[in-house]
Amino acid sequence: MESTAPKKLLLGYWNCRGLGSVLHSLLHFCKVPYEDKVYVEREEWFEQTKPTIALDYPNLPYIIDGDKNITETLAMMHYVVIKGNRRDLLGGSEEKHCKVLEVCSIVNDLRSHIIFLCWTRGDFEKERDEYFGNGRGKAFLAQFNKNLEGKEWIVDTLSIADFWLLEHLDIVAGMNPAFLEPFPNLVGFRERFVTLSEIQEFRKTDKFIKQFFWSGAKPTWNNTQNQ
Repeated sequence: MESTAPKKLLLGYWNCRGLGSVLHSLLHFCKVPYEDKVYVEREEWFEQTKPTIALDYPNLPYIIDGDKNITETLAMMHYVVIKGNRRDLLGGSEEKHCKVLEVCSIVNDLRSHIIFLCWTRGDFEKERDEYFGNGRGKAFLAQFNKNLEGKEWIVDTLSIADFWLLEHLDIVAGMNPAFLEPFPNLVGFRERFVTLSEIQEFRKTDKFIKQFFWSGAKPTWNNTQNQ
């Protein structure tokens, strides 16, 4: 007899933490059943899957959920929390939702700089230390630290912006934990987040991949170099 159980949502991504971890953690947090499609070789995605997959905008990561398909991380984060009946993670009001999107956009700006650093073919350590020592990276961290003053979460209540911020603070800490030390609100934020029971549970599963970047892209720096 054919099973009538609903099919699990499918999450496709590389075999690294990257953009996938925030989605894995949200799926776990929101208790949304899912399966992974893990890509290891670039040919499997770029040559075999991407030209034929039923996605409106083929890209990694992606979600396929029945007749629905979604790409782009921010859209996917929204989809997961809506599907998991956790709209509170979008801010709880239209005004707060705008603030959530604002923070996500600023984190995206930080991410762009981090990606540039981690794929630079120059002197990585010198550029990293300048960026987080007295450069734009330090300014990003100072602003987040300021906006966490007197708050547990970046937009007052826990939201997808916190999940997105945590991912990038983890990368910064992976490069050098000392970069966060001047910012006690960020240090407290990370400690508070990772001690949430759902996050602790997720990080004990094999869904939590520690390697930040896909090694197939040959980044100049990856956190596996510290292990």
